[in-house]
Amino acid sequence: MSSEKNIVFRLDANPSVGFGHAARCTKIAKRLVQAGFRCIFSGDFSEGAKEAIFNDNKDIKFVTGSQQVDCAVCLMDLMVDSEDPEVIDPQEIVNWTSCSGQLIFIHSGLWVPAVPRNVVVIGYQPRFHDFPQSDVYWGPDFAPIDRSEIRSNLPKSERVDALVALGGAPDWSVHERVVNLLKRLNPDAKINVLGSPVIPGKPNFVHSGGDIKFHIGVPSVYPLLSQAEVVIASFGNLCYEALHLGAKLIVLGQKKFQIDCGNLLAEKGYCLSAGGLNDGFDQRISDCLRILAGNGDQFSTAGKKAFDGCGIERIASLVAERAIA
Repeated sequence: MSSEKNIVFRLDANPSVGFGHAARCTKIAKRLVQAGFRCIFSGDFSEGAKEAIFNDNKDIKFVTGSQQVDCAVCLMDLMVDSEDPEVIDPQEIVNWTSCSGQLIFIHSGLWVPAVPRNVVVIGYQPRFHDFPQSDVYWGPDFAPIDRSEIRSNLPKSERVDALVALGGAPDWSVHERVVNLLKRLNPDAKINVLGSPVIPGKPNFVHSGGDIKFHIGVPSVYPLLSQAEVVIASFGNLCYEALHLGAKLIVLGQKKFQIDCGNLLAEKGYCLSAGGLNDGFDQRISDCLRILAGNGDQFSTAGKKAFDGCGIERIASLVAERAIA
């Protein structure tokens, strides 16, 4: 197969950056493979991340991030600084532009990055501003959601009080703190904890009884989202999937940019922000839960209206169009 059919995804998936970039790239790749392209993931991947990606799409090939591959399109979903998504690596952009027919850059930050004019930029944050270049696709329409994963009839599972999904954490301590808070507020609370492939091991606190259940490697997060009265997440793809489904969402940021993004979504009226993990976060989550108990439906309606769930489809179509142009 010639390089004209190669689509290279330049990304990382490890404890430093989490699994969110890989999650959305795997969904995009699945659509491109179905369209006849060969998808190659180039980057630094933990063993758990590799296994999760391969289990979801066995057609993906892996190469190291330093290995250049000739391709029709390079889709770069790269977080250079795990603390600041606005940071880009100009040399990476130059390197991949030289061996691809088209470079498409997915940006996780709040602002359109300053990249060469021949680079396509995709962003999904709900912040609208003047673009420094013309080839920009930006806003909620490109949020990394694939509504085709949602079954027409989600299983009528027993409702749970909360889903705790704090991907990107270095260990399980943050999850444990949040779960302990929820159990203090409601000792009978039923809680689902969603694990991340990049966090090793399994949290020991899920063995404290049948009310706390741990999930990892699920084929789809939508059943867990639809089952939960409240979703507590640290930002990322799952937040947008929750909003599309009309979930009552609380964003608890572990890093400054996650707090900023959560605050932006809250300003738009889509969810509530509990800020970060500094002193007083217990009280802030408690306050958010009280607000959702009384006015949660208004947030559910606003989030569902803003995110139509076609972002992954739009990105895959754009990549395919540029690959055959």
